[in-house]
Amino acid sequence: MLFEGFSLHLTAAPDNIQGHPFHAANNVSGVDIRSIDDYQVLPLEPRVRAIQEVYIRKVVDTVHDLPNTLYEVANESSGGGFIDPKFAEQMKVGATAWGDSTEWQYWVIGLVKRYEEEKGYPKHPVGMTMQFPVPDPARVNAPLFDGPADWISPGSGVGPNDEQKPGGDWLADPPANDGHKVVISDTDHYAPFQGDALWAWKSFLRGHNPILYDLGIMGGEKPADPAKSGPGAPPCQASEAARYHQLAPRIV
Repeated sequence: MLFEGFSLHLTAAPDNIQGHPFHAANNVSGVDIRSIDDYQVLPLEPRVRAIQEVYIRKVVDTVHDLPNTLYEVANESSGGGFIDPKFAEQMKVGATAWGDSTEWQYWVIGLVKRYEEEKGYPKHPVGMTMQFPVPDPARVNAPLFDGPADWISPGSGVGPNDEQKPGGDWLADPPANDGHKVVISDTDHYAPFQGDALWAWKSFLRGHNPILYDLGIMGGEKPADPAKSGPGAPPCQASEAARYHQLAPRIV
């Protein structure tokens, strides 16, 4: 994952933008980003963009010989939408709206691909994941399906031409993959703390690659499960079927 998105705009200080090296208080180079917009929404300040370019090339130079590498632009960067004030209060963040990172993410994808070609490196898949927040949750996946990413990780809704209500479909009734994009179906983006054996098999048999958002193994999840008693306890049994069956198709 080349860049972080969620933490920059949806976590409380100092873990948000205030803790970033590009924030003025954290460097002596005069670089001063004050929100995720200054870092992931075009046009960028020239120095910020130049440093990003150098960094991306350095990462590609470092891992280009590893055949099992996937690039992800950023996790849940802003999509130009608003968050509910109550959610903002819960997350302890001030702003409720940010710019759209789509074109910046397309730029990053293009830079990685051009640089690999320029250097004669083997090609590695470059991915784009769900943005949050977005103006229309039913269209959250359109920038993913319509963009230049080789693989995507969708959010609520079904696809760019299917205006389903937000949430649930990728969990209960994932669409068949038409081969246009490699899909990594991550429950973090549409059904956090959910997922069972049926979800894993439906996702796999319909052409996707399931990933379970599994905080239970770290002691961070608090489901209605008597087997879970806090950090250090045995893994949460509520997600055990999903854990096992997301691996089973690969073993078979």
